[in-house]
Amino acid sequence: MIGAVSELKGMGDEAKGTLRDKIMRSRGGKEYLFKDAKGSVTVEIGDNRWRGQKVDHDDIVEIHGELDKDWSKMEIDVKRLIKQ
Repeated sequence: MIGAVSELKGMGDEAKGTLRDKIMRSRGGKEYLFKDAKGSVTVEIGDNRWRGQKVDHDDIVEIHGELDKDWSKMEIDVKRLIKQ
């Protein structure tokens, strides 16, 4: 279970869990910057995961996903996104 961005460094590739806070901005394509009180991480959100929800940087979201981690990068592959 992923609880906070700061916990990601200790997790292994393909760890599953939930993060809750804000998507700050687009990084281009399907990549976005997610930030919580403990840090930030890139999240990859496919078009079908938005399910018509409009989200801006002030909205709290809950993302369920899987950690994609290798020696040079770390990001979350979002499986489900819920605007709170």
